[in-house]
Amino acid sequence: PKNYEGRYQPGLYDVCGPPLRWYMPWATLGHLVATILVPLLAVTSSQCEGTHEILAKYPYWLWFPFFLWVALMVLLEWKCFTYTVVPLIGISGPKRLFCVDANFWVWAFVLVLLSLVTQSEVWSQGLLVASAIRASLDCKGWKETLEPAWSKAWNDSMWAHFEPGGNLSVLAGLAWGFLVLQLIVYVFRAVPLKLLQCGRVDYRCGTEPNGYTVPVFCMRVWHADAVKTLASLNRMVLVLDGQTEYAINRAYFKLVSDPKQNPFEFFHILKMDMRFMLFDAFFVNLLQNGAKLQFQTSYWALLMYANLDVNVRWTRFTLCLTHLTCAHSLYRKLIEWVKVRESRIMVREEFRTRMAVADWREYDKLVFFQRSVAVVLTLQFLFQLLCAIKFCMSEWHCESHLWNLLHGCVEGLKVVDATNFD
Repeated sequence: PKNYEGRYQPGLYDVCGPPLRWYMPWATLGHLVATILVPLLAVTSSQCEGTHEILAKYPYWLWFPFFLWVALMVLLEWKCFTYTVVPLIGISGPKRLFCVDANFWVWAFVLVLLSLVTQSEVWSQGLLVASAIRASLDCKGWKETLEPAWSKAWNDSMWAHFEPGGNLSVLAGLAWGFLVLQLIVYVFRAVPLKLLQCGRVDYRCGTEPNGYTVPVFCMRVWHADAVKTLASLNRMVLVLDGQTEYAINRAYFKLVSDPKQNPFEFFHILKMDMRFMLFDAFFVNLLQNGAKLQFQTSYWALLMYANLDVNVRWTRFTLCLTHLTCAHSLYRKLIEWVKVRESRIMVREEFRTRMAVADWREYDKLVFFQRSVAVVLTLQFLFQLLCAIKFCMSEWHCESHLWNLLHGCVEGLKVVDATNFD
């Protein structure tokens, strides 16, 4: 509520206009640079190197802008956070880390580090994909050595019916393409349709109380929804943390402040939060994370097969970074999903005898969205587990370092020695 125990307490819907106007556009532009511009520069500037010309190396100067870029992204995230922190903490309460209460600055510092990790993963993934695509286009050793090995491994796997996957550059393109797809979809899920039609949108505090329509599915959203969408796109862990707890507490305040104590609004608020989570889980957790885990694990296994020690170490590091960010995303969504489920069941049991038909319909919609999220997160967990098993089997069990679920180690490949690659 706006006035709680005699004090004015702004909500997210009151404070999200200014960061949408002043900071989110620049953060989205920065994400576009890392997602599109950097990989394109890496593709055009990479060169096939070494005696065997197996890989394409991108110039190391592409890492120099990274430090300025990540500093600007974290600064923009902090500026957005200064607007959202008061309503989030005011309604959600003290912050917790690893199930224990944490000092505010410790909590903020840890989440800023997580943001740095996720930002680094976006940049490194773009460079890795770009070098693989350039090698598949121009490098003789890639075409003569790695492509036949990968084609055999793919045709022996459970994914063999997807014939384009026999070309590793297709998987690299999918990993990059889902990043670009998320950028496009999320931008058009936050930009008001009337702004694209040269209309006017008020981004001051406490404005647009009726929301506005966005191009994606013609949904009606509010400033707080747009901030949440763009924060997810731009990997703003600090801004996203506590959003679901805020929705639960806001829904509960609405319920207890209603003289009739009608649970319809409670279920509606949580349904809208679950709708966003389903959107995010499908695009990020399933499509994007699945594609990049599959590509990076396969690429690393091929480097092991080719005995490219230096490149193996770097690719192993980026793969571990990807597993870390994917696991964190899955863990955060699981915690939020459980909290919504517990709140839903608690209110249902308390108000079961007083719920009207409209209340039950809204409740059923909430249940549908929750079950859909559960299915998507289960698929991500199984796929990430499969990639982790593939990593372990390729590292310590298979002589060829190539493994698939159906047939185990891929046999019958010629031994490659590229140790003189430089």
